[in-house]
Parts: sequence; structure tokens; C-alpha cells
Amino acid sequence: MSQSVSPRSVLFKGTSVNACRYCHRYGERRRPMIKPTEQHHIFCVLKRLLLEGEIRPGSHITPAALADQFFVSITPVREALLQLTSEGLVNFLPNSGFFARELCLPENTDLLEAQSLLIEAILAGQQSASEEAPLSYPPPHRTAEKPENRDGKTINEDMHYLYLTIASLSGNGECLRWLNSINERCWLVSRRQLEYFPELHSKFIDLEKYYLQREMDKLPSAYHDFQLSRLSRLPDLYKKLQVSD
Repeated sequence: MSQSVSPRSVLFKGTSVNACRYCHRYGERRRPMIKPTEQHHIFCVLKRLLLEGEIRPGSHITPAALADQFFVSITPVREALLQLTSEGLVNFLPNSGFFARELCLPENTDLLEAQSLLIEAILAGQQSASEEAPLSYPPPHRTAEKPENRDGKTINEDMHYLYLTIASLSGNGECLRWLNSINERCWLVSRRQLEYFPELHSKFIDLEKYYLQREMDKLPSAYHDFQLSRLSRLPDLYKKLQVSD
């Protein structure tokens, strides 16, 4: 991944390159001695680690551990992680913390393309409402979040969070706490919505099958039955797997 990243165009975009000498030295595998007030350097170091894949996708990022490594207090580390979250390099899950995102993978590109086509189809359907069957919306407490009010990233973000959650909690006894949240995300890109758009339907099924099978393959055998049971409780998603097999 680092081969395709230009430090000047990506890592230091919008910042002073001269002020990031610690980050340059870190590229030579030297641990930076960063003062607590130098949050800018912490941000750039973490961004470089994420872009170069040294912090692996799906990894749980612990601010306290990073603070110890960088010899700083936890506050600037947490602020840097929040900034990276806003840039889409890190995910923040309530009660679980920060997780590194999976960047620039082909399936993510496919999801971006598919969600863009889906939104276009929804908007086109609204212009000729009498010709299009209505979409089935999420459960009652989510009905206010209509497709036309979402920005272009929402569907992809929900798909990403769904699979990242499954990946991060594979084999973890706490995963049942996330079942309701996963259920809600399944609703956002469900077969009930996609059945009105056949060209997207098969594409999403293939992507979902790929993601779920990838996570199943990563599981230790001792957790296989438990994970199989948990995934089978997800609405639509696992049913699609069974239908596709």
C-alpha cells in the first residue's frame, strides 16, 4: 500500500512539511520523541502507519497504548484519532473504541460504485413515483432517515461498519451486544430494497457473500459453530448466503 502513497500529496496534505520532521524520521523506523503539545506530529505519524498498513485493517487501536509508545498523554492521541476518524481512516464504535479501516480494496470500490448507482436509481424513482415500487424502509425508529436525505457515503459507510464489526468481534464473547446494531445496518441495504434494482441486487449479494466468507475463514475452529449461529440470526444477509450457495 505504501508504494502507491505519495507522502507529500497525501500524508502531508494541508500541513507544513517542514513541521513534520518527526514523521519523516519515523519513515526511517526511528521512534519519535513527541511532546504532548505536538498533536500535529502524532496525527501525521498515525496517518502514515495507517496508510502504509503498519496498523493492520480491523486492528483495535488503543489510545493509552499509543500514548505510552509516543511518550505523551492520552488526550492528544485521542484527538488525533478523532481527526483521523473524520478523514475516514479510522472507525469509532461506541463502547468498543477505535478500529483501523480497510483502505482502497477492490470490493470497497465496488461498493462505492454500487451505492452511487443505487442512490441514482432511488432519485430517478422519486421523479416518477407512480412508475416505481416504494422502497421498504428500516424499522419505525429509523424511518426518518430516508434515502434522499443521506449523503453519498452513507450506504457504503453502513456496509463497511457492518463488516468491520463482524471482523472485529469474530470469536469475541461480547459480539452479541452488537447484534441489534448489525441488524439495523442490514436493513439499510437489504434484499427488500435491492430487489427493485436487479442490476445491483446480484452485485451486493456477491459482495456480501465474499465478505462473510472471508470472515468465516479467519475464525478459529473452536468458534466456528458459535459464529455460524450468530450470523444465521442476521436478517436477510445470511439468508442470501444460503440462497446463493
